[in-house]
Amino acid sequence: MNYQFRHISLKGIFLLFIAILASSVVSCEKEVNYTQMFQFYEESIELPDATVDSIKSFNTKFSSYVIKNPESRQDEYFEPTVANVRHAADINGISLTDLRIVITIDTTWDRDTTIYY
Repeated sequence: MNYQFRHISLKGIFLLFIAILASSVVSCEKEVNYTQMFQFYEESIELPDATVDSIKSFNTKFSSYVIKNPESRQDEYFEPTVANVRHAADINGISLTDLRIVITIDTTWDRDTTIYY
C-alpha cells in the first residue's frame, strides 16, 4: 500500500482544533440561568453529604442573601434550595433557625454612655 501524507502546518492544525472545539460547544450549548439563586441551588444539592457546620454556614449565607434580596423568593430555584437545606438538616439531626440581633447606637451623644445587655 502506498500512503500519501500531506504536510499540515501548525496553523492548519490549530484552525482545525478551533473548528472542532467551536462545533462541539455550539452543539452542546444549553441555556442555564447562572443567577445567584441558581448557584445556591447547585451548592445545596451537596448538603446532605456536608458537615453540620457546612450546612449551618450555607443556611446563614443563603438566609442573608434572601433577606437582602426579598425578590429572590420568586426565583424558580428558591423553593428547591429551601427543600435541599431542610432535607440536609433533617438527616443530620439539626434545627436551623435564622436569628438576627441588630443594635443601633447613636454616636452623636455628648456624654459617655455604657450599654449593658
